[in-house]
Amino acid sequence: MTDTLMVVFVGVLTFAVLMQSLLFLLTFLSLRRLNKDLLPQVQKLTKKTEETLVVITDVAETIKPVAQKLADSAEIMHDRVVKVDDFLGEIVERSRREIAGIEDTLRDVTQRIRGAIDGLSDTILMPVTRINALTRAIRVAAGVLFRRREKEETEDVSSTRSRNDTIFF
Repeated sequence: MTDTLMVVFVGVLTFAVLMQSLLFLLTFLSLRRLNKDLLPQVQKLTKKTEETLVVITDVAETIKPVAQKLADSAEIMHDRVVKVDDFLGEIVERSRREIAGIEDTLRDVTQRIRGAIDGLSDTILMPVTRINALTRAIRVAAGVLFRRREKEETEDVSSTRSRNDTIFF
């Protein structure tokens, strides 16, 4: 029985090896046919990629000087903006100093004007006001004095008239 088992085992093994070889042969033939179909497509794709790469390289070569000029222009503009900023900063600082000087001058002039007004008030207006008050006082006193005399005279005249009036009535 061992011989029969051995023959059956060898037969099954031979059949398995034969089937595996057949599968490998079919896989090889399929890959070969796929390679024949795929190779032209890969070549077309490679050709188009090379053409695109040439165009991109040409565009990059033409853009490279433009990019360099743009970088140079940006650097020049940056330098000029920095100079303008410095200039404007200097103008602002000078303007602040000038305005501070003008404010100091105006403050001094205002103080001098106030001093002059106070001086005028003390030296001219106060004496004039005092003289005016004294003149008013004299007028009032004279008016009071003359009114008394006038009242006395008018009282004398009116009393005389009233006497005369009474006589004639």
